[in-house]
Amino acid sequence: MKAIQYILLMLALALTACVNDSDVPADSLQPGDMLPEFSVVMSDGSIVSTRSLSGRRSVICLFNTGCQDCRQELPELQRAYEICSAMDSQPQFVCIARDENAADIAEFWKTNNLTLPYSSQDGRSIYELFAKSGIPRIYISDESLKIIAAYGDTSMPTADEIVRQLK
Repeated sequence: MKAIQYILLMLALALTACVNDSDVPADSLQPGDMLPEFSVVMSDGSIVSTRSLSGRRSVICLFNTGCQDCRQELPELQRAYEICSAMDSQPQFVCIARDENAADIAEFWKTNNLTLPYSSQDGRSIYELFAKSGIPRIYISDESLKIIAAYGDTSMPTADEIVRQLK
């Protein structure tokens, strides 16, 4: 009986991780919008804020490792991150969890050999500054903090597309 309850719980979590929350309007930031004011503590202890992103291009990914679309997109982000590490003006990559604790993310990162910086978030307060529904969400901003590209779960970019946006 406990095994069935566990399976049902895991299934419910998996199904809600990527949910598009169709009963909520699909409001999200779009190209041309400015990044919202935010501040997060990253996995390495550094603090990333809107202010700290000023003057350089950035990639902000909102994710949850229980989301299948996120699981597919995070390796693409990792590849873009590795390509960009050789660029003269290195863009900032910021992965921000939606409703996920640090231990679960760290385990997923280790299992998948990811080195991208991330910020665990137990709730949705940071996520809701960017979007009201759907993950993953990827926003690329320019040096003035203006969003130049926005991607949702139905139009995820490849690593090469991300790198092109950052040049």
